[in-house]
Amino acid sequence: MGMLDCPNNVKINQLFGVTHGLGMSVITFDWGQIIAFKLSTPTPWWSAANTGFSIIFFYWFLLPILYRLPTLGVPQVLITQEALYLSQIINADGSFNLEAYQAYSPVFLPLSFAMCYGLSFASIAALLTHTLLYNSKKSGLMLAVPSESSLTSMLASCLFTSRFLIGGILHILGHITFGVIVIEVWDTQLPIWAFVLSLTIVGAIAPLIQWTCHKKFKLTFLKYVNFPVIFGVATYMPPATPFNYTSWVLVCFLFNYVIRRRHIFWWSKYNYLVSIGLDAGYSLGIIVIVFALQYPKNGAIGLNTIQQWWGNTVYTKTADFRGVPYKEIPDGGKFGPSSW
Repeated sequence: MGMLDCPNNVKINQLFGVTHGLGMSVITFDWGQIIAFKLSTPTPWWSAANTGFSIIFFYWFLLPILYRLPTLGVPQVLITQEALYLSQIINADGSFNLEAYQAYSPVFLPLSFAMCYGLSFASIAALLTHTLLYNSKKSGLMLAVPSESSLTSMLASCLFTSRFLIGGILHILGHITFGVIVIEVWDTQLPIWAFVLSLTIVGAIAPLIQWTCHKKFKLTFLKYVNFPVIFGVATYMPPATPFNYTSWVLVCFLFNYVIRRRHIFWWSKYNYLVSIGLDAGYSLGIIVIVFALQYPKNGAIGLNTIQQWWGNTVYTKTADFRGVPYKEIPDGGKFGPSSW
């Protein structure tokens, strides 16, 4: 609602926007947005709570602070505030073209993307430490040879953890082209590298601190804190945004905390059925819309009527949708270094 009241207010759009903003508009009735990257009702509340804490701390608290720092607040990717096209600096064989890069523009990494990189590395480091502390015996890190039954249970218990380890590795490999460019031309003393490295170190140490405090002080809530989950929030970012996660957390809270505590018998019988029903209804709705409204007449049905309705167009008239930066440069101007 803040964006609708102030569609051209850049600060409000950056806070509440769901396209280029931080996604503080946490409520949505679009089931597709809620389950875009994670299942909702089958996810335990403790896991969703860790994810929600991660979004609030790293993206809603820490990220806006870091954006105001002169050494880290990089708003765009080109010296002209335009999108970077890798095809301009890559040869036909996929190798890096240094001369084309020097004639094109230096690569500026947006801080939100740097946060994703840092959290991805931190999640792998945290996963390794967490596994050594809590699951070393179950994962086979022991001298004795496990029996057949214990080996079966070990594999079952480690399947979930291994899945996230593989997802984290694939996430990093997915950005390999960009990574090659960054390693080739970026100075290792840039503050952005220190930020990523710091998160990696924190990811490795955090589970050890939690494990020590839990053993010494016997604090109950610490057993529900899971740093691989907290740092793994960036696994689907981008294209996911905090908006997708927070709406998903709210649904998990409603079903797996409120309803489960107050109506356990209803929850036990209908929780998964509700999820399946909503997923199926959403999928069928997409099929109906595509073949009944978009496919016929090449999407021209209601072009000048329902498609022009305020509710279908209002979001396109905001600074968030247009991607207006916090600080704009004048026409024909540039920012950043004069040579690279």
